[in-house]
Amino acid sequence: MKVFELIDNFSGPELTASYTDEEIVGMRGELRKVVADLVAIRADQRKTEEYFNNTIRKYNGAYLNSEELILSLHRVLDWDKLSFSYIYHSITIWAQEAYNEHIPAFVLQPQRNIQYAIDFDLDEIEEMITQAENPAALIKALMDKSKGYISVRSDYKSKVEEALLTLYEKYTQSALNKGVSVVCDFLVSQEDAEEKMKSLHYILDGKYGKDLAIAVCAAVDAGIISKSPSYKKLAAFFDVKGSSSGYEAYQNSFLGGKQLKGRDSAAYQGYLTHLLTH
Repeated sequence: MKVFELIDNFSGPELTASYTDEEIVGMRGELRKVVADLVAIRADQRKTEEYFNNTIRKYNGAYLNSEELILSLHRVLDWDKLSFSYIYHSITIWAQEAYNEHIPAFVLQPQRNIQYAIDFDLDEIEEMITQAENPAALIKALMDKSKGYISVRSDYKSKVEEALLTLYEKYTQSALNKGVSVVCDFLVSQEDAEEKMKSLHYILDGKYGKDLAIAVCAAVDAGIISKSPSYKKLAAFFDVKGSSSGYEAYQNSFLGGKQLKGRDSAAYQGYLTHLLTH
C-alpha cells in the first residue's frame, strides 16, 4: 500500500526538528504497526474510533508519544483520506482543538464511499494483477464489480474505472502479442467463444476505416457481437489499424437500424458468410 511507502520515507512528526537515524527507524516501526492495525479496521467506524480513543490517544511508545503519533498519522494518511476517512476525521477533530486554525476541516465520508475506496485501492489492485494467472480476467471481474456500486463519489469511481480500463487494454493487448487467446466482453454468447474469436480475428485484424466498420456490421448482423464497440475497445482485443476517427466516420452509417449502407458490398457478404459458416 502507498501509505507504507510513505512511512518508509517518513522523517519525523515535526518537519523542522532533527532526529537521529535510530529515532527515525524507531518511529517508522511504531507508525507502521499502528497503520497496520488501522488498515484492518478502517471500514468500521466504531472500532476505528475506539482504537483512536483507547490506543492512539493514550499512546506512549519508545520513539513516539500520543501527540507525535497523531501528527505523524495526519501526514502519512493525507494522501488517502477517503479509505481512512474514519480515523482521519478523528485525527482532524483532535488537531483542530489542539491547533485551531492551522488544521483544515475534514468532512467525514459516507460509508459507501469508504468501502468503495477500500475495495478499489489501485496500488493493491496493481499488485494483485501482477501476481494473477489471468490478469485480464481479474481486471474484467473488478470492472464488473465496480459497476455494481451505486451512489458513490463519481470523481473517484471515474478515476478507478478509467485506470482499470487502461490496465485491461494493456493486459489484453499483451496477451494478444504473445499469441494467447483472449475473449472479448461484447460477444452475444460465451459459448464456443474461442472459435468465435478466431473468426473475428480473421475479419477484423488488419482492417481500418470503412472496411473495419463493414466487418463490425457483419459481426453484429451474424449475432456474434451484441453492439458496435468503440475503436478503443476493438483495439484492446484485435489488431485493428488506422484511427478511431476513420472507423467512427463510417460506423454510424452501417449500424443503427436505418437503411444502412455497406450491406450490399462484396466485402460485407464475404465477412458475413465467413462468420456464419465457421
